[in-house]
This record gives sequence, C-alpha cells and structure tokens, in this order.
Amino acid sequence: GQGPMHKLPPVSGLAPAAGLDEPGRKANGEDENLPKIWVVDDDPVNLEVAGTLLDPNEFRVRRFSDGRTLLDALFREQRRPDLILLDLMMPDVDGFDVCARVREHFDALHLPILVVTARVDEESIARAFSLGCNDYLVKPFVSGELLARVRAHLSAHALVEQMEENKALKAEIKLRRQTEALLLRAQSILGNLIEFSSEGVIAFDQDGRLLCANSAAQAILGLDEGQQFLDDLSPTLTRILLYSEEDLRAARGELNELIDLRGGGQVQALIRASCYEGGRIYYAVLGSLRESAQTPAQSARLQALDAAFNAVGEAMIERNAGGSVAEPMACPVADKDEQDQLFKTVIVDAMTTSLQAWKQYTHRTKIDLAEDSGLWTVYLDKSTPVTRTLDRYLKLDTVPKRPRWRRVLQTIEFVMEHVPRDTREHAMLAQLRDRIIELSP
Repeated sequence: GQGPMHKLPPVSGLAPAAGLDEPGRKANGEDENLPKIWVVDDDPVNLEVAGTLLDPNEFRVRRFSDGRTLLDALFREQRRPDLILLDLMMPDVDGFDVCARVREHFDALHLPILVVTARVDEESIARAFSLGCNDYLVKPFVSGELLARVRAHLSAHALVEQMEENKALKAEIKLRRQTEALLLRAQSILGNLIEFSSEGVIAFDQDGRLLCANSAAQAILGLDEGQQFLDDLSPTLTRILLYSEEDLRAARGELNELIDLRGGGQVQALIRASCYEGGRIYYAVLGSLRESAQTPAQSARLQALDAAFNAVGEAMIERNAGGSVAEPMACPVADKDEQDQLFKTVIVDAMTTSLQAWKQYTHRTKIDLAEDSGLWTVYLDKSTPVTRTLDRYLKLDTVPKRPRWRRVLQTIEFVMEHVPRDTREHAMLAQLRDRIIELSP
C-alpha cells in the first residue's frame, strides 16, 4: 500500500505472494500449532517487514501481494488463518473489499482483521470499522505496538475458540449422559416387562448359557435356580440351538418345542430369536401361543417381548454371566417423594381406567371384575357384596402407601383381554401398564 512501514534496508528478490508459507509446507521448521497470520499488502517491502517483525518462533506468517489471492486462498483452499493483517490501498480488490468479503463468512470473533494503513482520514477509519475490522493501526508505527495488538487479538481469538470447544465438549458430555440415562431407563422398563410378563419367558445365548427366566417361567417349569435349571433344560436348549437363521425366518415366529416338566407332562414353548452384532439371543415363551390361538392381548404382549429383547438382549448378555431371574436394570429416578406420588397417581389412573373399560365393553360390574379376575377379594357387608381393597385403589387419598402394583398390572392385563385392541381404551390401558412398569420400585 501507499506509505512506508517500519523502515528496514531494501530487500531484493522477494518471494511472490504466498511464497513464504506455501500451503502444506513448513517454512524454517515452523511448528504447525503456532498461530497463523496472513499479511496482505501490494508493497513487497512492507510484506518483508511484516514477516521480519513477526517472529517465526511465535507465528506462522503467510504473505499475499493482493487481496484477490488472499480471498482465493481463504475460500478455495478452505484454509483459515487466526488473524489477517490487511492493507487498505491495493489495486483491483482493495482492503475494504477484502474486509467485506471476509465478514460475509467469518465474524470478528472467529477471524480478527487488523488494518495496517497510511490512511488517517476519519472516513476511511469509520468505513473500515463499519465493514468489520477489529483494529486499525496507522503507518508508520512502532514495532512493539504491532506485536502487542497482534498478541491481544490472538489471545482473544484463542479464548473464543477455547470457549467454543468447552461448550461443545460440555454439550457432548451432556448429550452422552442423557443418552445413557435414556438407555438405562429403556432397559429398566423393558427388563421389568420381561420379568413381570404373565407369560413364562426363558432366554439364553447362542452358547446355551442361561440369561434369564422370569418368575412365571420358574413357576410353570417347577425348576430351581442355578445349575439344576440348566441341566433340566439342556435337551431343549440343544434342539433350539440347532435352528439356523433360515429356520427362524421361515417359521415366522411359529417354531414350537415341548419342554418336559419335572412333575410330569410337557409345556409348549414358542421359540423366538433376536440377532445383534456378533451374535444371537434366543428366548422361549411358554404356553399354547400358536398365532391362530393367540388372543389380541397375548399377541400384543408377544410384540412387546420382541421389542424388549431386541432392545436389551445384548446388554443382558454383557451383564449376566449366568443366572435365573432378569433383574430390573438401574434407572435414574426423580426425588423419592415426587416419584412415590407420581407412582400412586398412575396406579389410580390405571385402576379407574380399567374399571371404566370393563364396564363399557362387558356391561358388567366392579364386583364381577373382582370375582372373574380372582385378583380382588369380595366381602359381604350386611349381605351386600363390596370390594374394600379394590376401592382403595380408585382414589388418590386412599391408595396404600405401598400399592400392590403387580396386582394392578394383572388387572390391566385381564381387562385388556376384554377390550377390542383397535380401541382408544385398549391403547390407554397399554400406556398405563407400561408407565407402571417404568415407575415400579
């Protein structure tokens, strides 16, 4: 630009634009981690002075003899410096144009621009700042002042970068924690769904290692926990493990096996499999569950079990080296008092909704529900049948402090078998059932 910078002896044979620091090239063994400064000036002497003042042990300097070359490097090479030293008076694309173009893509915090020029008029200074420059230094200047301003802007720039990195890191950590919490929550819900299913369920991996057997399965099979359980099931496991993936796909969930019961007799088992990366988990649902014989409620529960094992099967393998009962997985909970109150509220909603649906679709009474389900005791009060215990679950102020939530789940399941599956009431009951499982202690 016009006007001299800090005076140095003339230098001959100066390198062309970008000659000092070519893209991908280390000049004088420079450290690539040093701050990158781009200097643009059409006067080769000024470029050399800038390169001399900016210590190569402290900065990486790249020089440009015109604004167009700098803009090409910035946008075509997709390289970004940490700071630009910009002359205003240049032919073709002047410093004002460069400043305006740079600010279309980078704000003053992420790419500071320090104008170095001989122009001292108020209009030029105002225009440069209006176009987005961070600072304005008039030639001639004291070398210490240039270095002080460069270091100040680089420090601010580095602070912004660090703050953004910290913010991004915190966001990533927060997202990871939220994701882990959601995963644990989902695993807890689905683990409980397996354990408290009214169908007996046993699960094992592709090596025949028992992963879980819920309470219903142990009751149906009459088997003890531990090794005896594995020994008794060994013939069945051997047969199941011979099934190929093609067998399972071709059967479309209709593979059936007979399991010998210790007390005599046999129970039918519907065999399913869930594949994951690197392996497979098998599970057997006990009972007469051929598709043609399934009730809508049983079909819905089987779909829920499929979803449960698809979601938690691999985690079950990792955390269960062998055992008998699938324990609910850890789940982050709210404040205990709030959790208890919410749980009781859901219990009451579930019971009142179940009773309303029962009356609507069966045209029968609360007494009939208690007697037919066998879940609630019916008392006689002066020859009038009453359901004192069930009634306590219909109001929030009378629900027990420790509600019998498994009995509530069984009530919901019983009522759902009498409610058409494609109705709003059936969907509401399913949601309340899942919510109770989610919040259960």
